[in-house]
Amino acid sequence: FTLFMAYCLQHILETKGKHSIQILKYGVVSITATLVTMWAAGYFVIKVESARGGYFGHFSMNMLAPFNPMPLNYLTFLRDFPLATSGQYEGFNYLGIGVLLLMLISAYEFPRHKEAFNKNRHLPLLLACILLFLLSLSNKITFANHVLVEIDLPDKIQHMLGAIRSSGRLFFPVSYTLILFSLAVLIRYNSATKAFFFLGMMLSLQIIDLYPIYWGVTLEKQTWSSPLKSTLWGKLLENTRHIVFVPAITDAEAYIPFALFAGYYNNTINVAYTARGDSRTHYKKNLLEDFKRGTLSKDSLYIIRDRSLYQKPPSDDFMFGELDGYGIISKRCASDDLKPWQAQVKRSEANTVWIDRDQEKYTLKELIEKFSGVGYVIFLSVRDDAAGKIPRDFVNHLKKIGSDIDSLKLQGSYAAVITDGKMMVEKIDNSAKVAFEYTIGSYHANIISAGNHVGNDSIITINGTSLSPNKRGFNVIVLKLDDSSVKQYNYDTFLFPNPAAGCD
Repeated sequence: FTLFMAYCLQHILETKGKHSIQILKYGVVSITATLVTMWAAGYFVIKVESARGGYFGHFSMNMLAPFNPMPLNYLTFLRDFPLATSGQYEGFNYLGIGVLLLMLISAYEFPRHKEAFNKNRHLPLLLACILLFLLSLSNKITFANHVLVEIDLPDKIQHMLGAIRSSGRLFFPVSYTLILFSLAVLIRYNSATKAFFFLGMMLSLQIIDLYPIYWGVTLEKQTWSSPLKSTLWGKLLENTRHIVFVPAITDAEAYIPFALFAGYYNNTINVAYTARGDSRTHYKKNLLEDFKRGTLSKDSLYIIRDRSLYQKPPSDDFMFGELDGYGIISKRCASDDLKPWQAQVKRSEANTVWIDRDQEKYTLKELIEKFSGVGYVIFLSVRDDAAGKIPRDFVNHLKKIGSDIDSLKLQGSYAAVITDGKMMVEKIDNSAKVAFEYTIGSYHANIISAGNHVGNDSIITINGTSLSPNKRGFNVIVLKLDDSSVKQYNYDTFLFPNPAAGCD
């Protein structure tokens, strides 16, 4: 709408207001169509706070963003500069060395031609770009890892601007405009031969600069394989109408094969990926309470994603067990594929401190120290952006037992295993996911960590059971060898400087 309003203003200035009524009609139609589309997409179902999703200034653009390839610290010509906030990766606006030189040449050429700027035609777009540029910087103007200016805004304005959230992205149309403007100036005010020479040189430099990105791209065919292998799934879904996840959470991408099955067999499914959480918490709460009471529907296939919820159905009309590693309850039918439920995973005594501060809690360092004795195995796997604000005491403790965690960067992948207080395995990769297997006694574990841009996933599987909370930050599983008990923890190290958390 910022760009659209600039277009409308340009049209009014060029026609001297002759078509103002027509422009007003355009505006009304555009706003109405947008609101209807938002309504159809469920935009007004979610709470305002969920839509806001952050505070203005954290996900801003750094003044050095056009020259800063962060987090791509492996390009040819420039290296990354440190950022002022952990969220400024959202303001990624690196233009490339070829485009930067193109803009430099055009900036030299432009002032020599006064007719190049037409007030009626170009001023509205210029004003729109200035507005977007200022919003992208936010009220916290930063240069590398320095805060130059921070303007205190009234709470109401700060709250309103929070709807923008990732303000650094608002520079995208400005950068596109600058590129098109630079190309136009270079081509218009130079001979064809000279323009062709400069453009060829800039394109070559741009390709060389970004080549480290290109060489990793593969055109080989990628094949996705569903984890649901048993033919029993078809029989179950032919006799049911609903696929019900308990609890009603997507559990990362675990719901996708079930969503495909739901579509194929014309069933409903009660979970889906949404960019923002909805306000239907009463549905999730009621579903969980009904399930614990044994209130089950015969036309539903229940997929139980929390092993602590495993319980025998109240009626012999239902069968229960594990199918392809998923706990299920469904209307009874003949099957040889269904396996008995494995032992229930024991839950930690603590709960997430952000929910109940009266219960026991640990910082990351305290957790590692507490379970560093003989007989404990600690599995760590990060997801999304965990390197934002890792507690320093935790980092120092890991370094004492041989960790290289300081090399983990924004949106990088990290996974480790600590046994009896010793670092047994540690994998770090800032440009790809990490994965490995670890066996101790009768326990076999698969550990995967994928940062924000390389899968955004955290998987910790022990003896075929998926245990990771799979949330942003550090996901930690503590295995006690003598009684097979498992404790689950998640620490969001993206925003909080010293978080403490209990079980997921």
